[in-house]
Amino acid sequence: FRLYSEEGSQAHVYLVNGNHDGELGWDLKKQSKLPEAKRTPIQFAAYRKRYFSVPTPNEFYGGNNDVEFQALGHPGNYYSFEWGDALIVAIDPFWYTRNVNVLTGPDGVET
Repeated sequence: FRLYSEEGSQAHVYLVNGNHDGELGWDLKKQSKLPEAKRTPIQFAAYRKRYFSVPTPNEFYGGNNDVEFQALGHPGNYYSFEWGDALIVAIDPFWYTRNVNVLTGPDGVET
């Protein structure tokens, strides 16, 4: 967090999810029988929102308000805003991906 606080004191820092952040749609699907608060993607999203402020939809920011969980609220996993002539868009393809493809190597073994 030290790096973010040093950089963030001089410039805006906008975080986006990556493929190793645990907020994976296929895990939501696999864990659909668990209570909402016990599903790992929701837990990871709650940690992210707790420690890293992300833009939420309002008059300046566009963002995720199409999905809401009782245990989390809106995930806040994507957002957009205009700055001058620039349109800034942060996307998250993983939250909405419910099926994962299994990759195999030439020998037929899963990678």
